Amino acid sequence: MTETGRHPRRTYSMLTGALLLGCTRLATGGEAEPLLTLRQAMERAVGSAPEVQAAAAGEAEAAAASRLAGSAFRPELWTSTTPGYAWGLPAPVSGQLPSIVGVEVRTSLFDPSQKADELVAEARWSEARGSTAAVRRQTARTAAELFGRCVFAQGLTAGTEARLRSAGRARVRLEALRREGRATDLEVERGRLEEAEAEQVAREARGSQELDELTLRRLIAWPADQPLRLAAESLAELPEAAGEDDVARAQAADPELRALEESASALEHLVRLRSRPIAPVVQAAAQYARLYKTANWDEFYSTFKPDNWVVGASVSLPLWTSGRLSTEEARARASLDRAVAQRRARERALELEVRRAQGSVGRGRARASLARQAEAVARETLRVAQSLAAEGRVDVTEVATKEAALAEAGQGVARADLDLLRARLQLLSLRGELPGPR
Repeated sequence: MTETGRHPRRTYSMLTGALLLGCTRLATGGEAEPLLTLRQAMERAVGSAPEVQAAAAGEAEAAAASRLAGSAFRPELWTSTTPGYAWGLPAPVSGQLPSIVGVEVRTSLFDPSQKADELVAEARWSEARGSTAAVRRQTARTAAELFGRCVFAQGLTAGTEARLRSAGRARVRLEALRREGRATDLEVERGRLEEAEAEQVAREARGSQELDELTLRRLIAWPADQPLRLAAESLAELPEAAGEDDVARAQAADPELRALEESASALEHLVRLRSRPIAPVVQAAAQYARLYKTANWDEFYSTFKPDNWVVGASVSLPLWTSGRLSTEEARARASLDRAVAQRRARERALELEVRRAQGSVGRGRARASLARQAEAVARETLRVAQSLAAEGRVDVTEVATKEAALAEAGQGVARADLDLLRARLQLLSLRGELPGPR
Protein backbone atom coordinates (compact mmCIF):
# COMPACT_ATOMS: atom_id res chain seq x y z
CA MET A 1 0.00 0.00 0.00
CA THR A 2 1.33 3.42 -0.92
CA GLU A 3 2.00 5.75 1.97
CA THR A 4 -0.02 8.93 2.28
CA GLY A 5 3.01 11.16 2.47
CA ARG A 6 4.42 9.84 -0.74
CA HIS A 7 1.24 10.44 -2.77
CA PRO A 8 -0.56 13.47 -1.34
CA ARG A 9 -2.66 14.02 -4.46
CA ARG A 10 -4.55 10.80 -4.11
CA THR A 11 -5.24 11.12 -0.38
CA TYR A 12 -6.51 14.66 0.08
CA SER A 13 -10.09 13.59 -0.61
CA MET A 14 -9.84 10.75 1.92
CA LEU A 15 -8.53 13.12 4.60
CA THR A 16 -11.36 15.56 3.93
CA GLY A 17 -13.93 12.79 4.22
CA ALA A 18 -12.31 11.48 7.39
CA LEU A 19 -12.43 14.96 8.96
CA LEU A 20 -16.10 15.35 8.10
CA LEU A 21 -16.88 11.90 9.46
CA GLY A 22 -14.99 12.67 12.67
CA CYS A 23 -17.06 15.82 13.18
CA THR A 24 -20.23 13.82 12.64
CA ARG A 25 -19.21 11.24 15.21
CA LEU A 26 -18.37 13.94 17.76
CA ALA A 27 -21.75 15.55 17.16
CA THR A 28 -23.55 12.26 17.71
CA GLY A 29 -21.73 11.54 20.94
CA GLY A 30 -19.13 8.96 19.92
CA GLU A 31 -18.77 5.85 17.83
CA ALA A 32 -21.86 3.94 18.90
CA GLU A 33 -22.42 2.18 15.56
CA PRO A 34 -19.99 0.00 13.60
CA LEU A 35 -18.20 1.67 10.72
CA LEU A 36 -18.55 0.30 7.21
CA THR A 37 -15.28 0.19 5.26
CA LEU A 38 -14.87 0.34 1.52
CA ARG A 39 -13.88 -3.34 1.30
CA GLN A 40 -16.85 -4.42 3.41
CA ALA A 41 -19.21 -2.43 1.20
CA MET A 42 -17.93 -4.14 -1.94
CA GLU A 43 -18.03 -7.60 -0.35
CA ARG A 44 -21.58 -7.10 0.90
CA ALA A 45 -22.68 -5.81 -2.50
CA VAL A 46 -21.21 -8.79 -4.34
CA GLY A 47 -22.74 -11.16 -1.81
CA SER A 48 -26.26 -9.74 -1.88
CA ALA A 49 -26.87 -8.05 -5.24
CA PRO A 50 -29.61 -9.84 -7.22
CA GLU A 51 -27.71 -9.23 -10.46
CA VAL A 52 -24.79 -11.26 -9.08
CA GLN A 53 -27.12 -13.98 -7.85
CA ALA A 54 -28.79 -14.23 -11.27
CA ALA A 55 -25.40 -14.44 -13.02
CA ALA A 56 -24.19 -17.06 -10.53
CA ALA A 57 -27.34 -19.10 -11.15
CA GLY A 58 -26.70 -18.92 -14.90
CA GLU A 59 -23.13 -20.08 -14.33
CA ALA A 60 -24.34 -22.98 -12.18
CA GLU A 61 -26.83 -23.94 -14.89
CA ALA A 62 -24.08 -23.89 -17.53
CA ALA A 63 -21.81 -25.95 -15.27
CA ALA A 64 -24.55 -28.54 -14.78
CA ALA A 65 -25.12 -28.67 -18.55
CA SER A 66 -21.38 -29.22 -19.09
CA ARG A 67 -21.28 -32.04 -16.52
CA LEU A 68 -24.36 -33.59 -18.07
CA ALA A 69 -22.83 -33.52 -21.54
CA GLY A 70 -19.58 -35.02 -20.23
CA SER A 71 -21.39 -37.82 -18.40
CA ALA A 72 -22.23 -39.46 -21.74
CA PHE A 73 -18.84 -41.23 -21.63
CA ARG A 74 -19.20 -42.50 -18.08
CA PRO A 75 -20.43 -46.06 -17.52
CA GLU A 76 -23.99 -46.65 -16.39
CA LEU A 77 -25.41 -49.51 -14.35
CA TRP A 78 -29.03 -50.52 -14.88
CA THR A 79 -31.21 -53.18 -13.34
CA SER A 80 -34.51 -54.31 -14.76
CA THR A 81 -37.18 -56.98 -14.72
CA THR A 82 -39.11 -58.10 -17.80
CA PRO A 83 -42.13 -60.23 -16.98
CA GLY A 84 -43.77 -61.76 -20.04
CA TYR A 85 -45.11 -64.86 -21.77
CA ALA A 86 -44.11 -66.24 -25.15
CA TRP A 87 -46.38 -68.29 -27.40
CA GLY A 88 -44.18 -69.37 -30.21
CA LEU A 89 -40.60 -68.25 -30.63
CA PRO A 90 -39.51 -66.37 -27.46
CA ALA A 91 -38.57 -62.90 -28.64
CA PRO A 92 -37.27 -59.80 -26.82
CA VAL A 93 -39.84 -57.44 -25.34
CA SER A 94 -38.75 -53.78 -25.34
CA GLY A 95 -35.26 -54.99 -26.20
CA GLN A 96 -35.11 -57.51 -23.33
CA LEU A 97 -35.78 -61.23 -23.11
CA PRO A 98 -38.40 -62.20 -20.54
CA SER A 99 -36.41 -62.36 -17.32
CA ILE A 100 -36.84 -62.27 -13.58
CA VAL A 101 -34.08 -59.75 -13.12
CA GLY A 102 -31.41 -58.22 -15.36
CA VAL A 103 -28.28 -56.16 -14.75
CA GLU A 104 -26.58 -54.17 -17.52
CA VAL A 105 -23.42 -52.05 -17.66
CA ARG A 106 -23.08 -49.87 -20.75
CA THR A 107 -20.92 -46.98 -21.85
CA SER A 108 -19.97 -45.00 -24.92
CA LEU A 109 -16.29 -45.28 -25.71
CA PHE A 110 -16.37 -42.76 -28.53
CA ASP A 111 -19.20 -40.80 -30.09
CA PRO A 112 -18.46 -37.66 -32.13
CA SER A 113 -21.92 -36.19 -31.56
CA GLN A 114 -21.77 -36.62 -27.80
CA LYS A 115 -18.21 -35.28 -27.66
CA ALA A 116 -19.32 -32.27 -29.71
CA ASP A 117 -22.14 -31.61 -27.27
CA GLU A 118 -19.62 -31.76 -24.42
CA LEU A 119 -17.30 -29.24 -26.08
CA VAL A 120 -20.16 -26.86 -26.88
CA ALA A 121 -21.38 -27.07 -23.28
CA GLU A 122 -17.84 -26.40 -22.05
CA ALA A 123 -17.64 -23.29 -24.24
CA ARG A 124 -20.98 -22.03 -22.92
CA TRP A 125 -19.80 -22.65 -19.37
CA SER A 126 -16.67 -20.57 -19.99
CA GLU A 127 -18.80 -17.72 -21.29
CA ALA A 128 -21.08 -17.97 -18.25
CA ARG A 129 -18.09 -17.82 -15.90
CA GLY A 130 -16.86 -14.72 -17.67
CA SER A 131 -20.26 -13.05 -17.43
CA THR A 132 -20.52 -13.81 -13.71
CA ALA A 133 -17.05 -12.45 -13.02
CA ALA A 134 -17.83 -9.31 -15.03
CA VAL A 135 -21.05 -8.75 -13.07
CA ARG A 136 -19.19 -9.21 -9.78
CA ARG A 137 -16.56 -6.69 -10.83
CA GLN A 138 -19.15 -4.16 -11.97
CA THR A 139 -21.14 -4.57 -8.75
CA ALA A 140 -18.03 -4.05 -6.63
CA ARG A 141 -17.16 -0.94 -8.61
CA THR A 142 -20.71 0.42 -8.27
CA ALA A 143 -20.59 -0.12 -4.51
CA ALA A 144 -17.24 1.68 -4.32
CA GLU A 145 -18.59 4.63 -6.30
CA LEU A 146 -21.67 4.87 -4.09
CA PHE A 147 -19.45 4.67 -1.02
CA GLY A 148 -17.38 7.60 -2.30
CA ARG A 149 -20.45 9.60 -3.29
CA CYS A 150 -21.90 9.17 0.19
CA VAL A 151 -18.61 10.29 1.76
CA PHE A 152 -18.15 13.33 -0.46
CA ALA A 153 -21.86 14.17 -0.29
CA GLN A 154 -21.21 15.41 3.24
CA GLY A 155 -18.81 18.03 1.87
CA LEU A 156 -21.20 18.99 -0.93
CA THR A 157 -24.12 19.34 1.47
CA ALA A 158 -22.04 21.32 3.95
CA GLY A 159 -21.02 23.68 1.16
CA THR A 160 -24.60 24.29 0.07
CA GLU A 161 -25.65 24.92 3.67
CA ALA A 162 -22.83 27.43 4.11
CA ARG A 163 -23.81 29.16 0.90
CA LEU A 164 -27.44 29.31 2.09
CA ARG A 165 -26.40 30.89 5.38
CA SER A 166 -24.28 33.48 3.58
CA ALA A 167 -27.15 34.32 1.22
CA GLY A 168 -29.47 34.69 4.22
CA ARG A 169 -27.11 37.10 5.95
CA ALA A 170 -26.73 39.09 2.74
CA ARG A 171 -30.51 39.31 2.33
CA VAL A 172 -30.98 40.49 5.94
CA ARG A 173 -28.30 43.13 5.46
CA LEU A 174 -29.90 44.38 2.22
CA GLU A 175 -33.29 44.70 3.89
CA ALA A 176 -31.69 46.73 6.66
CA LEU A 177 -29.97 48.96 4.12
CA ARG A 178 -33.28 49.49 2.31
CA ARG A 179 -34.89 50.67 5.49
CA GLU A 180 -32.06 53.17 5.79
CA GLY A 181 -32.53 54.22 2.19
CA ARG A 182 -29.15 52.89 1.15
CA ALA A 183 -30.43 49.97 -0.99
CA THR A 184 -33.11 49.71 -3.63
CA ASP A 185 -36.03 47.30 -3.82
CA LEU A 186 -34.38 45.67 -6.82
CA GLU A 187 -31.25 44.88 -4.81
CA VAL A 188 -33.38 43.39 -2.03
CA GLU A 189 -35.32 41.24 -4.49
CA ARG A 190 -32.04 40.11 -6.04
CA GLY A 191 -30.81 39.10 -2.58
CA ARG A 192 -34.01 37.19 -1.89
CA LEU A 193 -33.69 35.41 -5.23
CA GLU A 194 -30.11 34.42 -4.46
CA GLU A 195 -31.20 33.06 -1.10
CA ALA A 196 -34.05 31.10 -2.70
CA GLU A 197 -31.66 29.67 -5.27
CA ALA A 198 -29.21 28.71 -2.54
CA GLU A 199 -32.03 27.06 -0.60
CA GLN A 200 -33.06 25.08 -3.68
CA VAL A 201 -29.48 23.95 -4.27
CA ALA A 202 -29.18 22.90 -0.62
CA ARG A 203 -32.45 20.99 -0.84
CA GLU A 204 -31.28 19.19 -3.98
CA ALA A 205 -27.97 18.33 -2.34
CA ARG A 206 -29.74 16.87 0.70
CA GLY A 207 -32.08 14.89 -1.55
CA SER A 208 -29.18 13.56 -3.61
CA GLN A 209 -27.33 12.55 -0.46
CA GLU A 210 -30.37 10.72 0.89
CA LEU A 211 -30.88 8.94 -2.44
CA ASP A 212 -27.24 7.87 -2.62
CA GLU A 213 -27.40 6.51 0.92
CA LEU A 214 -30.64 4.67 0.16
CA THR A 215 -29.14 3.18 -3.02
CA LEU A 216 -26.05 2.04 -1.11
CA ARG A 217 -28.22 0.51 1.61
CA ARG A 218 -30.20 -1.46 -0.96
CA LEU A 219 -27.10 -2.57 -2.82
CA ILE A 220 -25.31 -3.91 0.26
CA ALA A 221 -28.50 -5.14 2.00
CA TRP A 222 -27.87 -2.87 5.00
CA PRO A 223 -30.53 -3.17 7.76
CA ALA A 224 -33.09 -0.40 7.54
CA ASP A 225 -33.12 0.18 11.32
CA GLN A 226 -29.33 0.51 11.59
CA PRO A 227 -27.53 3.81 10.91
CA LEU A 228 -25.06 3.73 8.04
CA ARG A 229 -21.68 4.98 9.28
CA LEU A 230 -18.97 5.08 6.62
CA ALA A 231 -15.26 4.79 7.35
CA ALA A 232 -14.10 7.54 5.01
CA GLU A 233 -10.46 6.83 5.79
CA SER A 234 -10.83 3.40 4.16
CA LEU A 235 -10.78 5.16 0.77
CA ALA A 236 -7.03 5.41 1.32
CA GLU A 237 -6.88 1.63 0.75
CA LEU A 238 -7.26 2.22 -2.96
CA PRO A 239 -3.92 1.52 -4.65
CA GLU A 240 -2.32 3.96 -7.03
CA ALA A 241 -3.82 3.28 -10.48
CA ALA A 242 -1.05 4.26 -12.83
CA GLY A 243 1.53 2.45 -14.89
CA GLU A 244 2.84 1.82 -18.35
CA ASP A 245 1.51 -1.75 -18.30
CA ASP A 246 -2.12 -0.79 -17.72
CA VAL A 247 -3.29 -2.37 -21.00
CA ALA A 248 -1.43 -5.62 -20.40
CA ARG A 249 -2.71 -5.86 -16.83
CA ALA A 250 -6.25 -5.13 -17.93
CA GLN A 251 -6.15 -7.80 -20.63
CA ALA A 252 -4.72 -10.34 -18.19
CA ALA A 253 -7.36 -9.57 -15.56
CA ASP A 254 -10.40 -9.16 -17.80
CA PRO A 255 -12.88 -12.00 -17.12
CA GLU A 256 -14.70 -11.62 -20.42
CA LEU A 257 -11.50 -11.87 -22.44
CA ARG A 258 -10.38 -14.89 -20.44
CA ALA A 259 -13.77 -16.56 -21.00
CA LEU A 260 -13.59 -15.92 -24.74
CA GLU A 261 -10.12 -17.48 -24.89
CA GLU A 262 -11.35 -20.59 -23.07
CA SER A 263 -14.40 -20.78 -25.30
CA ALA A 264 -12.27 -20.45 -28.44
CA SER A 265 -9.98 -23.24 -27.20
CA ALA A 266 -12.94 -25.60 -26.75
CA LEU A 267 -14.36 -24.66 -30.15
CA GLU A 268 -10.99 -25.29 -31.83
CA HIS A 269 -11.11 -28.83 -30.44
CA LEU A 270 -14.66 -29.11 -31.74
CA VAL A 271 -13.60 -28.08 -35.26
CA ARG A 272 -10.82 -30.68 -35.26
CA LEU A 273 -13.29 -33.31 -34.14
CA ARG A 274 -15.85 -32.41 -36.79
CA SER A 275 -13.27 -32.29 -39.58
CA ARG A 276 -12.16 -35.91 -39.13
CA PRO A 277 -12.83 -37.97 -42.27
CA ILE A 278 -13.66 -41.08 -40.23
CA ALA A 279 -15.85 -40.65 -37.14
CA PRO A 280 -17.02 -44.05 -35.84
CA VAL A 281 -19.35 -44.54 -32.90
CA VAL A 282 -17.97 -47.10 -30.43
CA GLN A 283 -20.12 -48.46 -27.62
CA ALA A 284 -19.68 -51.33 -25.16
CA ALA A 285 -22.10 -53.20 -22.90
CA ALA A 286 -22.20 -56.15 -20.48
CA GLN A 287 -25.48 -57.75 -19.45
CA TYR A 288 -26.65 -60.49 -17.14
CA ALA A 289 -30.25 -61.75 -17.07
CA ARG A 290 -31.94 -64.38 -14.96
CA LEU A 291 -34.37 -65.92 -17.45
CA TYR A 292 -37.40 -68.04 -16.66
CA LYS A 293 -38.85 -70.81 -18.76
CA THR A 294 -42.13 -70.13 -20.57
CA ALA A 295 -44.51 -72.73 -21.99
CA ASN A 296 -42.73 -73.42 -25.29
CA TRP A 297 -39.05 -72.77 -24.61
CA ASP A 298 -38.20 -76.46 -25.18
CA GLU A 299 -39.56 -76.38 -28.72
CA PHE A 300 -37.01 -73.78 -29.77
CA TYR A 301 -34.14 -73.94 -27.24
CA SER A 302 -33.17 -77.48 -26.28
CA THR A 303 -30.24 -76.25 -24.21
CA PHE A 304 -32.03 -73.50 -22.31
CA LYS A 305 -30.18 -72.15 -19.28
CA PRO A 306 -31.65 -69.58 -16.89
CA ASP A 307 -28.37 -67.64 -16.51
CA ASN A 308 -27.71 -65.47 -19.56
CA TRP A 309 -24.45 -63.48 -20.00
CA VAL A 310 -23.75 -61.04 -22.81
CA VAL A 311 -20.58 -58.94 -23.30
CA GLY A 312 -19.90 -57.06 -26.48
CA ALA A 313 -19.04 -53.86 -28.30
CA SER A 314 -20.43 -52.18 -31.37
CA VAL A 315 -18.66 -50.02 -33.93
CA SER A 316 -20.81 -47.94 -36.26
CA LEU A 317 -19.38 -45.96 -39.14
CA PRO A 318 -21.56 -43.42 -40.94
CA LEU A 319 -21.43 -43.78 -44.71
CA TRP A 320 -24.04 -41.27 -45.79
CA THR A 321 -25.81 -38.73 -43.54
CA SER A 322 -27.50 -36.44 -46.07
CA GLY A 323 -24.95 -33.69 -45.42
CA ARG A 324 -25.49 -33.58 -41.66
CA LEU A 325 -21.82 -34.04 -40.76
CA SER A 326 -20.62 -31.33 -43.14
CA THR A 327 -23.28 -28.97 -41.82
CA GLU A 328 -22.20 -29.60 -38.23
CA GLU A 329 -18.59 -28.95 -39.23
CA ALA A 330 -19.61 -25.64 -40.83
CA ARG A 331 -21.52 -24.67 -37.70
CA ALA A 332 -18.51 -25.48 -35.51
CA ARG A 333 -16.23 -23.35 -37.69
CA ALA A 334 -18.73 -20.48 -37.58
CA SER A 335 -18.88 -20.69 -33.77
CA LEU A 336 -15.08 -20.61 -33.61
CA ASP A 337 -14.92 -17.62 -35.95
CA ARG A 338 -17.47 -15.81 -33.79
CA ALA A 339 -15.49 -16.47 -30.60
CA VAL A 340 -12.21 -15.35 -32.22
CA ALA A 341 -13.81 -12.17 -33.58
CA GLN A 342 -15.37 -11.39 -30.20
CA ARG A 343 -12.01 -11.87 -28.53
CA ARG A 344 -10.32 -9.42 -30.90
CA ALA A 345 -13.14 -6.93 -30.44
CA ARG A 346 -12.87 -7.23 -26.66
CA GLU A 347 -9.10 -6.68 -26.78
CA ARG A 348 -9.54 -3.48 -28.79
CA ALA A 349 -12.41 -2.23 -26.63
CA LEU A 350 -10.42 -2.96 -23.49
CA GLU A 351 -7.43 -1.00 -24.74
CA LEU A 352 -9.65 1.99 -25.52
CA GLU A 353 -11.30 1.78 -22.10
CA VAL A 354 -7.90 1.77 -20.43
CA ARG A 355 -6.73 4.77 -22.46
CA ARG A 356 -9.89 6.69 -21.62
CA ALA A 357 -9.55 5.80 -17.94
CA GLN A 358 -5.91 6.95 -17.93
CA GLY A 359 -6.94 10.25 -19.49
CA SER A 360 -9.74 10.66 -16.97
CA VAL A 361 -7.37 10.07 -14.07
CA GLY A 362 -4.91 12.65 -15.41
CA ARG A 363 -7.62 15.22 -16.02
CA GLY A 364 -9.17 14.50 -12.64
CA ARG A 365 -5.93 15.15 -10.82
CA ALA A 366 -5.42 18.40 -12.69
CA ARG A 367 -8.98 19.55 -11.96
CA ALA A 368 -8.66 18.62 -8.30
CA SER A 369 -5.44 20.61 -8.04
CA LEU A 370 -7.06 23.64 -9.70
CA ALA A 371 -10.12 23.32 -7.46
CA ARG A 372 -7.91 23.41 -4.38
CA GLN A 373 -6.08 26.45 -5.67
CA ALA A 374 -9.41 28.16 -6.29
CA GLU A 375 -10.50 27.28 -2.75
CA ALA A 376 -7.29 28.73 -1.34
CA VAL A 377 -7.81 31.94 -3.31
CA ALA A 378 -11.43 32.17 -2.14
CA ARG A 379 -10.37 31.63 1.46
CA GLU A 380 -7.75 34.36 1.28
CA THR A 381 -10.23 36.68 -0.44
CA LEU A 382 -12.69 36.12 2.40
CA ARG A 383 -10.01 36.82 4.99
CA VAL A 384 -9.18 40.12 3.31
CA ALA A 385 -12.87 41.06 3.07
CA GLN A 386 -13.39 40.26 6.76
CA SER A 387 -10.41 42.44 7.69
CA LEU A 388 -11.73 45.32 5.58
CA ALA A 389 -15.21 44.89 7.07
CA ALA A 390 -13.73 45.09 10.58
CA GLU A 391 -12.19 48.43 9.58
CA GLY A 392 -15.50 49.56 8.07
CA ARG A 393 -14.08 49.82 4.60
CA VAL A 394 -16.48 47.32 3.00
CA ASP A 395 -20.06 46.36 3.71
CA VAL A 396 -21.16 43.14 5.40
CA THR A 397 -22.86 42.06 2.17
CA GLU A 398 -19.46 41.94 0.52
CA VAL A 399 -18.27 39.54 3.23
CA ALA A 400 -21.35 37.38 2.71
CA THR A 401 -20.62 37.27 -1.01
CA LYS A 402 -17.07 36.11 -0.34
CA GLU A 403 -18.36 33.49 2.09
CA ALA A 404 -20.69 32.17 -0.61
CA ALA A 405 -17.79 32.10 -3.05
CA LEU A 406 -15.71 30.09 -0.58
CA ALA A 407 -18.58 27.66 -0.05
CA GLU A 408 -18.95 27.23 -3.80
CA ALA A 409 -15.20 26.65 -4.12
CA GLY A 410 -15.46 23.96 -1.43
CA GLN A 411 -18.20 22.29 -3.42
CA GLY A 412 -15.96 22.42 -6.46
CA VAL A 413 -13.25 20.62 -4.51
CA ALA A 414 -15.70 17.90 -3.42
CA ARG A 415 -16.96 17.46 -6.98
CA ALA A 416 -13.41 17.28 -8.35
CA ASP A 417 -12.47 14.73 -5.69
CA LEU A 418 -15.49 12.62 -6.56
CA ASP A 419 -14.71 12.76 -10.30
CA LEU A 420 -11.13 11.72 -9.60
CA LEU A 421 -12.35 8.85 -7.44
CA ARG A 422 -14.62 7.61 -10.22
CA ALA A 423 -11.77 7.74 -12.74
CA ARG A 424 -9.45 5.86 -10.41
CA LEU A 425 -12.07 3.21 -9.70
CA GLN A 426 -12.58 2.73 -13.43
CA LEU A 427 -8.88 2.17 -14.03
CA LEU A 428 -8.47 -0.03 -10.96
CA SER A 429 -11.46 -2.09 -12.02
CA LEU A 430 -9.98 -2.61 -15.48
CA ARG A 431 -6.66 -3.65 -13.94
CA GLY A 432 -8.44 -6.03 -11.56
CA GLU A 433 -7.00 -4.29 -8.51
CA LEU A 434 -10.04 -3.18 -6.57
CA PRO A 435 -9.52 -4.07 -2.89
CA GLY A 436 -12.47 -6.42 -2.83
CA PRO A 437 -13.83 -9.60 -4.39
CA ARG A 438 -12.79 -10.24 -7.99
